Amino acid sequence: MGRVIVLGLDGGCSELLEILIDKGSMPNLKELVKSSSFGFLRSTNPPVTAPSWISMATGVNPGKHGCYDFNKPTTSLQKVKPIQSWDIKVKTFYELLKESGKKCILVNLPGTFPPLTDFITLTSLLTQGENSVFPERLKEESEAFKNYRIFPDTSLLRKGELKKYLQDVYDVELKRYQCLKKLWEKEWDCLFYVFSGGDWVSHEFYTQLIEDKAPVEALKVFQLFDEILYFVLNKKQEEDNLIIISDHGFKKAKGVLHINEILHKNKLLNPDFQNPSPPMSHKMEENLFSVSEFKKVNPKILESVLKSKGLKKIVKALRKFGYKYPLFLKVDPKSSFCLMLTSESYGITINDKRRFEDGIVSSDEFDKTRNKIKEILDSLKYNEEKVFRDLFFKEEVYNGEHLDIAPDIVFGDSDWAYSSGIRTLQDNPFAICERGIHSQYGIFLCNGRNVKNVRLEKGKISVVDIAPLILFLLGEKIPNNFDGKILKEMFEDDYLIKNKVEFCEYTLPQREEKEIDSEEIAKRLKSLGYMQ
Repeated sequence: MGRVIVLGLDGGCSELLEILIDKGSMPNLKELVKSSSFGFLRSTNPPVTAPSWISMATGVNPGKHGCYDFNKPTTSLQKVKPIQSWDIKVKTFYELLKESGKKCILVNLPGTFPPLTDFITLTSLLTQGENSVFPERLKEESEAFKNYRIFPDTSLLRKGELKKYLQDVYDVELKRYQCLKKLWEKEWDCLFYVFSGGDWVSHEFYTQLIEDKAPVEALKVFQLFDEILYFVLNKKQEEDNLIIISDHGFKKAKGVLHINEILHKNKLLNPDFQNPSPPMSHKMEENLFSVSEFKKVNPKILESVLKSKGLKKIVKALRKFGYKYPLFLKVDPKSSFCLMLTSESYGITINDKRRFEDGIVSSDEFDKTRNKIKEILDSLKYNEEKVFRDLFFKEEVYNGEHLDIAPDIVFGDSDWAYSSGIRTLQDNPFAICERGIHSQYGIFLCNGRNVKNVRLEKGKISVVDIAPLILFLLGEKIPNNFDGKILKEMFEDDYLIKNKVEFCEYTLPQREEKEIDSEEIAKRLKSLGYMQ
């Protein structure tokens, strides 16, 4: 029985990869596709980073593992916390492998901080504090581990220094690659490595990439992934199996839709006029203002000028007197019926009394409120075209024991990026700009001695199928709570006869929740555009 290598290409998109292959930028991926099972990997609904990777790690949908976003509401919508590994309500594939005596190495897999096992783990975006290398003694072995980085310098993006930003994304991934080379020599049964640069580059340059107008620095990031693939192909043993996956795909957006502004105009949400909030890091907005730069306008004055027809003239006058008028405002949850919690939540959460200690929507009014929100969004149009092709109640999308913290309305297919920010200088919730946004289908590839060269039908394989696939390839039984399945059509018949798919009973994990510095993690997520 061979080992399993998983290469995650965050945001890997079939359309873009085909263009890069034809361009000659990814020769190793081109050759590998010819001898592998290959297809479109269906993401979570909606196709969001955190729940998708965690669904891959657990084999279940977010309704069972409980993670819908990088953040979660607590007892109040005024208190949002970044998720940590203890928020994963079911066992991960690497915990199951630990129980059976096998060894894993995890690099940059979202949801692995703090580590749930004593396996070598290099953590991801949700890391708290300075240390992201476990065990820390690895830093004594090599400079590579001392230099490991989690995320790029997004201040370069805010300042418009786009080529420098791309170079820094490349540097992050190059340092991870140097760690991979060192880790390869360790003893392991499964190595799971996530390459984030594809996502970071595609958000800013997807349109240019597919139109062959992107700077060379953007192409270099994808070429680095292909170089990593070359390393893996030359190092892997004959019996090893290689899986390449992406958490979602990408597509071109028409622009950015500011959801909470729509809710505000429909009297379902109130801004907090005393708390200006800096804009997201994406280059679509005006210059970044830090909160410390504000001479605060009196909240009552601010509220009145927001309703004024001569808003821009008043703003200019205020600035003449030394005031820096806030571009964005936070939501005031205690006086709002609902809100989009973060820009990554892709849905609306109702501020109801049953779940939230300062909620204002009663149980009797919940269904009426939810129906009203859905009607407003469903009727939303831009240039006579509907914005949302689909909208769902959470029960239509998820199943499991942890639906309470899911958004009550889940956004379906759309051609718009979303922002949870409330702008003060605009009365149109639509911002037209070039953006790359997540799409429902990423990529899937499996290569090994007993794996057929087949093209899988679109939608045939899902993110929840990855954990059972890893376990099956390592000769392990599959827990009977899994939503995922094994696609037998991928394998040679003789292999399936000798290696039958077997199931086992499942037990819940014991998780210990600890205090974390939420502000530090939130600052990092904001800098990358995952939070407002």
